[in-house]
Amino acid sequence: MTVRCKKDEMVGYSVIMKKALFVNESQYLVKLFWKEEFHELAKKYDISVHVPAWDGDIKDYDWAAVLLDYDVAITAWWSPLCSAEFLKTAEKLQLIAHAAGSVGSIVDDSTYDAGLRVTSCNYIMAEGVALGALFNTLWAWRNLPAYAKIGDLCPLRWEQRTLSRNSKEMTVGIWGYGHIAQHLVRMMRGLPFKEILVYCDHVSPEEMASHGATLAGSLDEVFEKSDVIHLCAGANEQTFGMVDARLLAKIKDGATFINAGRAKLVDRDALYAEAAKNRFQIILDVHYKEPPDADDPILSFSNVVFTPHNSGNRETLEYIPFLFEEIARFYKGEPMLGEISRDRRIVMTDERKATA
Repeated sequence: MTVRCKKDEMVGYSVIMKKALFVNESQYLVKLFWKEEFHELAKKYDISVHVPAWDGDIKDYDWAAVLLDYDVAITAWWSPLCSAEFLKTAEKLQLIAHAAGSVGSIVDDSTYDAGLRVTSCNYIMAEGVALGALFNTLWAWRNLPAYAKIGDLCPLRWEQRTLSRNSKEMTVGIWGYGHIAQHLVRMMRGLPFKEILVYCDHVSPEEMASHGATLAGSLDEVFEKSDVIHLCAGANEQTFGMVDARLLAKIKDGATFINAGRAKLVDRDALYAEAAKNRFQIILDVHYKEPPDADDPILSFSNVVFTPHNSGNRETLEYIPFLFEEIARFYKGEPMLGEISRDRRIVMTDERKATA
């Protein structure tokens, strides 16, 4: 579906129409991210949008033949890698606008070498993931599985009603300090926890303190001291498997281990071995295979809460309007709120490798 606008219909910032192409072959993602009224909204930003998969999945689309006429490429999950080779015919293209979070599998160094700018919805997606992480933190704080009746899964254990935790004695630990962790720390600042302990290598102790958290000296410190542990680091070749048997063994008995980052941050065999010991609670929103096989052992452990990788899903219909605003900011010469620099991309999750 293509939307064209007459000059007298424009209510935007420029009299020159910018042409944007949704570079994706999946109608499922079109339905997930796009609403009919977004095409009308595009007019207000002087954008003409073409969505090739609007009426159904497309196969073997000749992107090279089409891209040469566009100013902006809008991408999403499963979009092709927008390398310089892929974009070699796109002489007018200036901006990659990603309708999701990480661009680790969407652009590479050659994209930046070609002079293209990159923005994404990482900031608003991260807020949704952080809200899910906050919910799980509060679940762990109240220790609900110890006493609450939860449908047919858990009986009411009245005699254990005092097993909810004292928040003032709880340390919440976080690995990573990207947008998810930043939102989570902001959300937790007003809650009466003993300490928020964060391990990352790009923030000073003073800056972390100004955010209401403490910078940990090592990942070991986070695992040893924390009552709730969140994995929020990007998943890439440097971080795959960093949470191994040695680190998992440092987790306190009765603690809660939460992974809303990526499954491959954790060594699979080590995680399954620890889960079998039933020493601590485990909450997983990300998985080694999605969806998991029905006979995956992790599904049988009573101390594991398993959700279908949907922490950030509430914002999907916010992405395209946000990207229209980003496109407008780009062409007005204003800073883009979601711009991803070359250095930032390097530490972001590569979706293709993270779920391989």
